[in-house]
Amino acid sequence: MAGTLVNGVASGDTTQTSTVLWTRSTTPGRVLFEYATDAGFKSIFGKARRQVSDPAIPVKVQIKGLEPATQYYYRATDPTGQATVGRFRTPAPQRFYQGLRFGVSGDWQGELSPYASISNADERNLDFFMQVGDTLEADSESPALPGVTQAKTLEQFRIKHAEIYSDRFGRNFWADLRASTPTYATWDDHEITNDFAGGATPARSPQKQGIFGTATEGFVNDTPVFDAALRAFQDYKPLRDEFYGNTADPRTSNEQKLYRFNQFGRDAASFVLDVRSFRDAPLPFLAETASPDAVNQYLQNAFQPGRTMLGAAQLQQFKADLLAAQKAGTTWKFVMSSVPIQNFGIPTLGERWEGFAAERADLLRFIQQNNIENVVFVTGDFHGNVVNNVTYQEGFGQPQIPTGVVDVMTSPVGIQLTVPFLPAPFNQTFAAPFGTATVAFTPPSLLATQGKSQAQYLGLSDRAAKDQFVREVLDTRITALGNDPIGLEGSGINAQLLQGQYIAAHTYGWTEFEINPRTQKLLVTTYGVNPYTQADLQANPDAIAGQQPFIVSQFTIDPVGFNPKQISLLGTDAKDVLSGTGGNDRIKGLRNNDTLDGKAGRDILLGNEGKDTLRGKGGDDRLVGGFGNDSLIGGKGRNIYIGEQGQDTFGIEQGGLAIIQTYQDSRDRLQLLNGLKFSNLEVVQRNDDVAIELNGKTLAVLNNSNAIQITGADFI
Repeated sequence: MAGTLVNGVASGDTTQTSTVLWTRSTTPGRVLFEYATDAGFKSIFGKARRQVSDPAIPVKVQIKGLEPATQYYYRATDPTGQATVGRFRTPAPQRFYQGLRFGVSGDWQGELSPYASISNADERNLDFFMQVGDTLEADSESPALPGVTQAKTLEQFRIKHAEIYSDRFGRNFWADLRASTPTYATWDDHEITNDFAGGATPARSPQKQGIFGTATEGFVNDTPVFDAALRAFQDYKPLRDEFYGNTADPRTSNEQKLYRFNQFGRDAASFVLDVRSFRDAPLPFLAETASPDAVNQYLQNAFQPGRTMLGAAQLQQFKADLLAAQKAGTTWKFVMSSVPIQNFGIPTLGERWEGFAAERADLLRFIQQNNIENVVFVTGDFHGNVVNNVTYQEGFGQPQIPTGVVDVMTSPVGIQLTVPFLPAPFNQTFAAPFGTATVAFTPPSLLATQGKSQAQYLGLSDRAAKDQFVREVLDTRITALGNDPIGLEGSGINAQLLQGQYIAAHTYGWTEFEINPRTQKLLVTTYGVNPYTQADLQANPDAIAGQQPFIVSQFTIDPVGFNPKQISLLGTDAKDVLSGTGGNDRIKGLRNNDTLDGKAGRDILLGNEGKDTLRGKGGDDRLVGGFGNDSLIGGKGRNIYIGEQGQDTFGIEQGGLAIIQTYQDSRDRLQLLNGLKFSNLEVVQRNDDVAIELNGKTLAVLNNSNAIQITGADFI
């Protein structure tokens, strides 16, 4: 990193008109933020200065008044005069389809940095990256805090955050990603301590080393350690500071608000949940070998009314935003939850949505009854990529009800475990993606009932075979409780597996979601690298940190309820080729040399900036060139041409009528298509307009023009 900005720069919490810029300087003094729409900063749109008094505390500034669907560049100049550059793109306006591409991952430890698993994410031209919780492990020892197995103070939490964004072995992949891509973030338990519950009393919440105390009144989210951890989390993320007001609920009133709702054109909306700060105490752990009666009672306890994961205020706003997105015609709704909502059975059930079964059922029932379509939960915490359809029960023992909701659980960026009570070799520190951890924690007696063993698993060398082994273990576990097996086969969801499986449980990595702007088809791709431990990394840092991510799983989902006959498409800052559907489309380019193809139907094509080519083809179209030297070809039908600025070319052909409202004979040209020749045409003055005719049939009308000035030189 340049100068004193050792953690790089970042942008985040980005909306159509605002963003938050972030950096940290190790030297006290003034940091200057500047932003522009060109990479050379020839025209700076705005500046902001922030004073660094404590090098442990990052500085950030919220920038407002931005344009939607616009690429911005920014730089932070440190107190020594050294600058670091980043970029971000604001989302499209809600009325347009533009397509969307974003990445998601969670779960990483400082001891495993610099994280080769995300090393390609900055190259993927993402619209944003979602950090879906467990963005560090404050309850494990790492190089930045040797000997400390549980952070307790604000200083220690800040050190842990700074560690994951710092150079190690000459690399800093998080800094590369955050400079290239705006981020959103939520937290989970390991930002403080394993399994904590912010809405429980300190005495009832899981905790390590007694960090919350033993009080039997009040909430964990009012303890000093909670406040310190949340302050550090906010400090090291480019997030706005938002708060709940007086909610009439003491667990949420005036507390920090991590929930976010964002709109990305008509393609998608995202809902970032905070599932930790307000949740009730979890159900106690139950062994998977417990008796059937104990299991039934446990599952019944999960349906206890009134138990909450989100808190009433957050749940109410989440429901309202889901409904608003559906009513606005938004295709995809991505719910960012740090814990999975799909069914995984008894192990650690109390940590997941399954452990809050009544609230889970209430939410899924709301989605189903209000016909909220194309809902995808994007989740983490369990350290593996597992995909399943989501069902719910009205109560214990009731049938499973399908919802059309999908849960895509993401791989971890990097995770290892040390669990001395496990059988060898799992009692030693091991790389712990979901597959390995599942086998390690499944009682050998249960594996034996399936004709499996840990030794059999350890003897597998093929990653696909390991994934299949774990899939079979999971399917046995969850189908025994009446749940659907892993995957989308037979779910009624129109999905197609392209590569790998619906489980990729033996890599570190991240997942990319891409929406096609024209068809709204969703492409989901998971990238991964081979897992490793801290010892592996230290022994061979170049090989481990130099791994290149590869595709481990890929599938598509077709949207429900999308009408492709009439859409509004919006381009990007790249050279776009945008095609209509054959219906009445609205297509708008942005700031490069775009090609817009309306196809059949009554289309509106807007070139905007750049040297654009607009083709209406069939139907009565309206073509607007905008800035730049554009080519406007309406095709058949009655077409209106508006060139605006630049040297424009207007197409004329038989079978169409081109009404050219902005022709300048000293600047623009008329293009004769499909064999037309100027010698066969007549140029006729009709009141204030000029008509271009062939055998008495008008092919074009030039508004506010003079026939005397229209000569053969105007035609090409």
